[in-house]
Order: sequence, then C-alpha cells, then structure tokens
Amino acid sequence: ERPQIVHAEELRMTRYLRATRDLPHLIRTATLHNVESDLYRALVAVPWSRGGKLAEWTQHKGIQRLEASLPTYCDRIFAYSQADRSRFNELYPSDLWSCSRNGVHARALVPCAQVATPRLLFVGSLGYQPNIEGLTWFIKSIWPLLQNRLELWVAGSGAPGYIRDLLHSTPQVKFFDSP
Repeated sequence: ERPQIVHAEELRMTRYLRATRDLPHLIRTATLHNVESDLYRALVAVPWSRGGKLAEWTQHKGIQRLEASLPTYCDRIFAYSQADRSRFNELYPSDLWSCSRNGVHARALVPCAQVATPRLLFVGSLGYQPNIEGLTWFIKSIWPLLQNRLELWVAGSGAPGYIRDLLHSTPQVKFFDSP
C-alpha cells in the first residue's frame, strides 16, 4: 500500500520524515509535545565543567537545528498547546505551525462501570529523562498513598536497569516492557 499521510509523533520521530522527502505524493505531519530545545535548556541548567558545557551546547544546537528544519519537509506541524505553538513560531517562523486539539468534552462522556481492581496506566518512553523523573517521583512520593486502592501498570521501552528494578520491586506495579 502507498500511504497518503505520514505522521511523526514527537520531535525525535521527525527524522524519519526527512527520509521521505523524495516521495512527492506524501503529506508529512508532526505533533510536537514540547519545545524540546527550551525543555533541554531548562533541564540541563546545572554547573558543568568546560567539556560538559561544550557537550550541552552541542546537544542544544542539534535539537534547535532539528526543530528549525521541520518546515523544510513537513506539510503541517502541530504543537500540543497554544503556548508551544506561539513559541515555535517565534523561534522558527512559518505558516505551517498549528495547535492540535487533543482534549475532549468530558461532560459528554458516560462513565465506565466500576471494575473490581482499579488500575492506573502509564504509557511512555522510559528512555526519556522527563518521563523517568516523573515516574520515579510518582512511585516514591504518591504511590505509597494509593497502592492499597489500585494497581499501577507501566508500559514503555528503553528503561534503564535502575527503573526496571524500581518497577519490579514496588508493590502492586506491573511493568510491560516493549521492544
């Protein structure tokens, strides 16, 4: 089959869109969850040695180059929030930036029937530092308050060993590792 649209969900996946530049029949879209260059800069704002600062600067510039290149091979680029869309357009002006509508009108939803054992599901890349930090904080700070009332299911890939150990040793947590 020949797809008509190819979509990249998050910045790191947009590299695959570049490989399709020579296929003119494709419409290429991307959804970006954050302004990664801003997020990276905020996360690594710690004292470094000179070599560390150079590595930080190089990584930051690489993220900026990838973000800046998106309008050259995407037909539409979606940001998750209006604030991110505005920031992207400020950094990389283009009429291709849009804001996705990922919300739902919750009052129109009919609640599901109660289940015997309620479960909380986390799905995300466990090789992505903000996900690791958030999940670790949740398990250490919040989960002890909830673990007697529900189960936590974690699904993701790329988990470092210490996260795997944490998930396997935490009561009422089931870890689903994806390849």
